[in-house]
Amino acid sequence: MPRRKRQASTFNLSFLDIMSCGFGAVVLVFLIIDHSLEIEIQTVNAEVLSEVYLLEEDIREGEAGLVR
Repeated sequence: MPRRKRQASTFNLSFLDIMSCGFGAVVLVFLIIDHSLEIEIQTVNAEVLSEVYLLEEDIREGEAGLVR
């Protein structure tokens, strides 16, 4: 009795194939993203933080002047 040939299906992807392609796409996106934005945020935060310290010092001096 001859064996029957199976028909080849072009849409025969397993769940793991799809998940690994998705994971690879996410990894590529994270590798491609420009990380220089984080450095700019840190420098701006340092400038803002120094200004906050100066304003807090002015507030303390003003409160000390009100008590006298």
